[in-house]
Amino acid sequence: MKKLIAVALLFSCLLAVAQEKKLPQKIVTALENKYQEAEIENWVLVGDMYYLDFNLISKSYKSIFDSEGIWIETAENISELDIPVELANFISENFEAGIVPYCEKVETPEHQFIRVSLYNSDKFFVLQCEDDGSNIKIILEDPLTDID
Repeated sequence: MKKLIAVALLFSCLLAVAQEKKLPQKIVTALENKYQEAEIENWVLVGDMYYLDFNLISKSYKSIFDSEGIWIETAENISELDIPVELANFISENFEAGIVPYCEKVETPEHQFIRVSLYNSDKFFVLQCEDDGSNIKIILEDPLTDID
């Protein structure tokens, strides 16, 4: 009998953990309202923000929603070749031997823009500009640190 109770308790705990790992319906509904044909691939909760990876019409996207289901942004990975010429020129003129791990076309409720991350030998940067290449800004500059 004690074993049966222990198994029942263990099962209840596992079920509770599994339920916590389910994406809340309000987030699913918010994504479906924004992108009707979206197929969620993966998601993670960081603080009170839900980061979702999803596919839509054979393309991959990333969206952020707050815990109330309010859409924050959606990003689509783009090729470094697809960034505006003005931003590409800015990078080549200002960042010697930089590596660009990702480029994104980002949409927020306010506007659309291009976001690029890059790093050189000692710093990590995130740059942003308008879709047409105007208004280039460095929005993050962090020193790279060795993790031993």
